[in-house]
Order: sequence, then structure tokens, then C-alpha cells
Amino acid sequence: MTLDGVVRSVDLPAGPDQVWRAITDASIMTEWFGGRVVFDARPGGSISLEQHGEVRRGAVDTFVEHQRISFIWYVDEDEPTEVILEIEPHRDHTTLRVTERTFVWEFDSADPAWTEGRGQPWLPAGVR
Repeated sequence: MTLDGVVRSVDLPAGPDQVWRAITDASIMTEWFGGRVVFDARPGGSISLEQHGEVRRGAVDTFVEHQRISFIWYVDEDEPTEVILEIEPHRDHTTLRVTERTFVWEFDSADPAWTEGRGQPWLPAGVR
């Protein structure tokens, strides 16, 4: 479940393949974010951003190649946020829409990840 967040769109003078690469290639994202990004851009992959003395960690939630990628990430004990990156091709440009919003937990109390105190079951084991 998510709450309303911030949505920004920009029209880029590039094709959809170039924009997709820019939002899924860790070295390009490092330039964009201005901090070190490690990103395994695939379903269930992990993402981390080291920036301003903090490390933000998360996991890919949605992956539709050349269309949409979303991930849920957090810093320390802060509430997680969901980031959605969507591309829309046009004849002479590509629109990139970025949404970031608070992620609200919906969980099954019978899920062992919660009942055994492991918390954050949506994260891959390597980033919990």
C-alpha cells in the first residue's frame, strides 16, 4: 500500500532505449544521484545509494523492461519509500516520470518473516 507522493515528469531528447539505460545502469545513476549507486536492475534485484554519509538500501519491486521499474528502499529506521520510474516514448522525445511516495506496510501476521522478528521481508536477504 502506498500514499500520495511527489511526481515529476521530464521530456528528454533521447530515445526510449537510451533513457532505459540511464535509469537502470548503476554508473549512470551514480552521476544522476551524485552518490555511489549499486543496482541489480532485474525483478527482485537490490539497490543501494551511498550519499551524504547515509546508505539507502532496497529491492526492485516491479520490472517491465523498457517501460517501468520500481523499487522500495529505506535509510536506517526511516519509513521506506517506493520509487517508480516510467518511460513513455514519443516520436521526437521520451518522457521520464519519477514518483516517490511513502510505502505503508501490509503484512500477513502468519508470515514467518514477521513472526520470527526478521522484519522487512520484501528485501532480499543480502540487504536486510
